[in-house]
Amino acid sequence: MKWAIIAAAALAGCTTQVEEMSYSQLQSYAASMVEKCQKQGVPDTQLRACAEQEMRADQARRRKQRQIGEAISAAGEGYSQASRANRPINCTSTSNLGIVRTTCY
Repeated sequence: MKWAIIAAAALAGCTTQVEEMSYSQLQSYAASMVEKCQKQGVPDTQLRACAEQEMRADQARRRKQRQIGEAISAAGEGYSQASRANRPINCTSTSNLGIVRTTCY
């Protein structure tokens, strides 16, 4: 189990999610990768290599999901700013002659 924890720690630099994990969370994460390999029927002699690859693949998925989330957020903010800038607003002005309604941009 120690090798799995060391492998997870080595991969910790790949994403912020793993870096944010506590020691016990990291142990659990490494154990889940080993369990995943065991369920695939990987022989004990290859468990280390399998767990390390599963961790790399998982970290790549996490990075990709984070990048997609950031892109969607940026696009939404850009759309929001653009729609606020171009959206007509009804304005009301008061003068000595009465109330004047106009459309402002």
